[in-house]
This record gives sequence, C-alpha cells and structure tokens, in this order.
Amino acid sequence: MISLTKLRRIISVLYIILAIATSADALQNGDTGAVKVTRLVEKSAETDGKSVVVVGELIGDFMPRGDHGWLSVSDEGTAISVWVEKGEVPADMILGVYGVMGDKVQVTGIMHRTCAEHGGDLDIHAGSILLIRRGEPVVHPVDSSRLVAAIVLGIGGFWAFALWRRHEANSERGGNPGR
Repeated sequence: MISLTKLRRIISVLYIILAIATSADALQNGDTGAVKVTRLVEKSAETDGKSVVVVGELIGDFMPRGDHGWLSVSDEGTAISVWVEKGEVPADMILGVYGVMGDKVQVTGIMHRTCAEHGGDLDIHAGSILLIRRGEPVVHPVDSSRLVAAIVLGIGGFWAFALWRRHEANSERGGNPGR
C-alpha cells in the first residue's frame, strides 16, 4: 500500500519529468515557454497545482530548511518564492543584491497558490533549476552633478555649523548675540 505522501511525490515527479521534457524540446526550438513571474502571480488561480516554467534572476539570500531551502526568483520587479532541494541549488550560485546581478535561471516546478505545506503561501516547489546566465557585478556610475551638489551642501552645512558655534560661544561670554 502506497501512502498518500508517497503518491503525491510520485505525481509531482511525473509532472516535473513532463515539464522538463517539454521545456527541453522548447529550448531546442529557441522557446522556453516560460511565464513571467508577474503573470504567474496574477493568474495563480489558473496555474494552481500545475507544472510551470519561470525564468528570472536569483535575488536575496538562500534560506536553508533541512534538506530543502528557499530561493527568490525575480522578474520585472516581482518575485516569487521557490522551495527547492539543496541538491538542486548550485554551490557557486550568485544571488542578486545591490551592486550584483544574480544568476538568471529557469525554474521548473509545481505552482501552489496557497501551499498547505508552507502556511498558505504562494510558492513554486521546484523540480529543476537550469542556469541560463551567470550573475555579474553591476557598476553604478557616479552622477557628477550629484557629486558637486553633495560637496556644496557639505561645505554649506559645515559653514552654518561654524557660524552657529561662534554665535553660541559669544552668547556664553555675554557678548551681543545679535551680531
């Protein structure tokens, strides 16, 4: 007799195998069939319990939980949580933070609109993660007009502080505070 948990795992694996086979054919044809994260969130009722393919940037931190962990995949300003086995997570992955563009990946897995396993959260239980492009540092050039404004404001602030201190010193000595 197969337990309900084992049956769910078998069905999930079959969904994932089907999704991987479909996405492998699509990749050979130049089309990933990936859904935008924003669209996936908006249409979560339609994709609930179904196999999905999402392409996006890994951002934030990897949060390990036992033999699994959480990743965040972002696309066009919207992010979604991905529940993934630690073995599927590349050891040398680059996660996006300020100054670093994270790895671009394709995640294939089962979409959960209200995941019973994770407190009703919207998430994807990943079956596979495919690296599309490595992350890299992002250079944020300094705007010269802002640099000049910062210097001028800094000098002005220092000058105002010096005048205030001089005024306070004159007041304490009994001098004329108005001059």
